[in-house]
Amino acid sequence: MPLSRILRYLIGDADAIHAMARDKSAIKYGLLFVLFAGVAREYDQESLFYRPGLFLAPLIASIILALMHFGYLRVKYRPKDVNGLSGFRCYLGLFWMTAPLAMFYALPVEYFFDALTALKINTALLAIVASWRVILYARVMSITLKQPFWLMLCEILWGGCVLVLVIGALFSFSLTDVMGGSVHSQETAFKSNTLSLTTEVSFWLGWVMFAVQFKKGNRPRTAFPPPEQASPFRFSIAMALFLLATSMLLLRQPSLYRSAELNYLIRTDTEKGMDFMAAHSPQDFARTWPLPPAGRSQRINLFEAVQMLEQLKPHHPAWISEEILDYVDRYLDGTPRFLHPWQLTELIALLPKTSAADKLLNRHSEFIRNHFSMMDGYSGSAEEDALYMEAKTRLQQLEILEQIEVE
Repeated sequence: MPLSRILRYLIGDADAIHAMARDKSAIKYGLLFVLFAGVAREYDQESLFYRPGLFLAPLIASIILALMHFGYLRVKYRPKDVNGLSGFRCYLGLFWMTAPLAMFYALPVEYFFDALTALKINTALLAIVASWRVILYARVMSITLKQPFWLMLCEILWGGCVLVLVIGALFSFSLTDVMGGSVHSQETAFKSNTLSLTTEVSFWLGWVMFAVQFKKGNRPRTAFPPPEQASPFRFSIAMALFLLATSMLLLRQPSLYRSAELNYLIRTDTEKGMDFMAAHSPQDFARTWPLPPAGRSQRINLFEAVQMLEQLKPHHPAWISEEILDYVDRYLDGTPRFLHPWQLTELIALLPKTSAADKLLNRHSEFIRNHFSMMDGYSGSAEEDALYMEAKTRLQQLEILEQIEVE
């Protein structure tokens, strides 16, 4: 298949679309591009050793989406006596041949910008690529099925809006995070605003598209063209994609493996995790994974921070305690509503005795004072009482709490 045809197809050239629809080899090239898209999306996000299945996610998702949309189009536009398998092969080939646009996801923006800027760029790239693919495929279906472009666009947008709403309602992850390569980002405020906007737009746009596509009733039925030719399969294209994917994986996977290993150890054996962390520098870990106690968790909490503080040793490098303090600072900045006073007390007692920790406590003195007052009269085990008195004494020394005689 000529490279020029692929490029012209991606910009919606009518002749290239007709030629692609009649080419048996389109599905083979499309499969290659979809597999490469999985690498492009995840090569700097996930460890192949720990989560190999995610690299096949675009392939599995594309087959499911193609079956759903093809089934809808078959019912609405195709005569029943036409071979469904041949039509699906044509449809799937055309659908998969939009996958080269996913190469934009491979841009390693996290290595050139700060976390928030990188998240905004990834979200913008997702918006551009998704819009391009929707408009392109609406044109492909319009030309192939000889239907109005606006009608095809409405049907594709309607299906996409429904998909976003269903996934958002049934699953705990965000579709924009997964597709945009920001699953591990801790910029929760920006992500929350993006998700809220995406959901709201999908809800209203879905209803509009649903109404518009049925406004003028049924359209004349048509069929996907039968395959008439098979372009020679160029192994040079396959080899180029393979080498590019391999180089991308070799470049980023070592640091991703260390990040995944660290995340696993911190959750299963905090002491080993802290020693593993101390044996490396921050630059040894992937920039797309926040270091513990943030890690993979998108929901900020103090549990892992307290666990790490309990295992913090004097010989551990200073950057580890700085990472924990930064995490705690961001947590308290979020004005947590459901923080148990004992969690805060334990945290204060375990914080390192450094000027940086003292500054953090002073910066959040009002919040700490209000929550710590709930512990008055608290009585627990001997260990808990000792931690409580240690935290109280420290706060009094910093004049966050009034000096009260300790019995």
